Formats: sequence, C-alpha cells, structure tokens
Amino acid sequence: MKDIYVLTGATGGMGSDYAHNFKHDGILIISDLNQEKLETLKKELDKKDINSEICVCDVSDKNSVNNLVEFTKSLGKFKTLIHMAGLPESNPNTDLIYQVNLIGTKYLMDSFYEICDNSILLLIASMTGHLVPDSKLYNKTLLDPLNEKFLKKMKFFTQGKGTNAYAFAKKGMIMLVEKEVGKFAKKNTRIITISPGAVETPMSSTDASDTSVIETFVKNTPIPRMAKPIEITKLLQYLCTEEASFINGTDILIDGGITSHMKYNKIF
Repeated sequence: MKDIYVLTGATGGMGSDYAHNFKHDGILIISDLNQEKLETLKKELDKKDINSEICVCDVSDKNSVNNLVEFTKSLGKFKTLIHMAGLPESNPNTDLIYQVNLIGTKYLMDSFYEICDNSILLLIASMTGHLVPDSKLYNKTLLDPLNEKFLKKMKFFTQGKGTNAYAFAKKGMIMLVEKEVGKFAKKNTRIITISPGAVETPMSSTDASDTSVIETFVKNTPIPRMAKPIEITKLLQYLCTEEASFINGTDILIDGGITSHMKYNKIF
C-alpha cells in the first residue's frame, strides 16, 4: 500500500514549489480550487516522474474536505498533510479569510484525524500570528472556530480589516495545534505549524496592498530579503524525516528574524 501525501493550495507559489520538489516514495495528491491549474501542474509533475493525483477541494467547505479524505483513503495509506491553502490579508472579505484560513484548517484537522496512523500534519500559518497578543477576550473564541457564533464574535476585533482577520486566523491555527497535539498523539501523529515571513511568490507581489509596506518589512528584517519558496519546502521536507521525529505540537518561525526584531523595536 502506497503512502499518500496531500498538498492543499498546490497551485500557489509555495505549494507549486513543494510539488515540484516532491521526493517521497508515494503518491502526492495536489489539491486546490481550480481544476485547470491543477491539470497544468500535474503535467509538469508527470515530466519529472512525480506520481501525483488531482483532487479539487474547497477547504472552507466541510463536504469538500470530506471528499478529499475519502479520495486519500481510496489511494493508499495517509502519511502527510501539507496544508498551504489560504487567503491573503489583502482580501476584502474578512469572513472569507476566517472561513478559509482558520475554519478550513479545523475541518482538515478533524477530517484527517479519522485516518491518521503514524502520520504528520504540517500547517502553514504566518509570523503575523505571533504579533497578536494573548487575550482572554478572544483566545477562547479562536480555539472554537466551528462555533456558529464565531464570525460574529470576531467582527469586533477584526474591525473590517483583512490584515486583522489574517493575523487572528493564523494565531488561531497556531493555538489549535498546541491544543490538539495530545489528541493527535493518540494516533501516533505529529502536528506542527510553520510560520513564514515574507516569501517570494506571485501572491506576495500581486496581492500586496501597499508595496512600500513590503519594502519596509524586508529592509527591517535582520536577514534583509524575502524567503525563497524552496527554503519553506526544505523545512517541510526535513520535518517529514525521522531526524525531526521529536518536533511536535509547536510552531516554527522561518522569517529571517523579523518577528523577534519587531518585539523590541518600533518598526511599523
């Protein structure tokens, strides 16, 4: 029975890089919203003899996520989920940012839990999640994103700003992993969030609401550049190895040092 690796957000900048550098002996399920883009990506992977299958999935739709899980089961033994699907902070629909970035993540965690067995879940969060301070006012709400009142409760803190919704959603992802690490341990499964800073992808250039903010961000990063997608890919590849088998229930920053720097310096 082949090991199955599932990649959401496969046609994005980071997702595509991971797919093109897939090196495991198994099948990679490439998943995203756009069938045409997935077919193009699969043709590229076929040329590299990378064994891949397509599954269109909207992570904000529970039924769609369940279909992805069923498709995974039909192909073999679930090994790893690499969850990269997400909306940028420039999206004007703050509810949709929560639905995709946090609610969708919870759907994936819950649905894939059922087929976990010595598996790994690697979830892409963001360094912005570390910039949201802990508070009793919203921590409990962020840990319960499937609550029917979740979006209504978060409106007060979001204030209609995509940047706020994005940061809160990513903080929620990090917190959910910390909360549920014990649950996944019952399935001998590790679960980890990875928080990049700015990454050189089409999203970072076309979706940036203000390029001057990006320029200031990069200038003030201790390593003054954006990360390259391959650097995220290499970290994910390492986390799948036996050498990383004691890394669990935590978030790993890969941000050039900007998060730590911002804690002690007034940059923005």
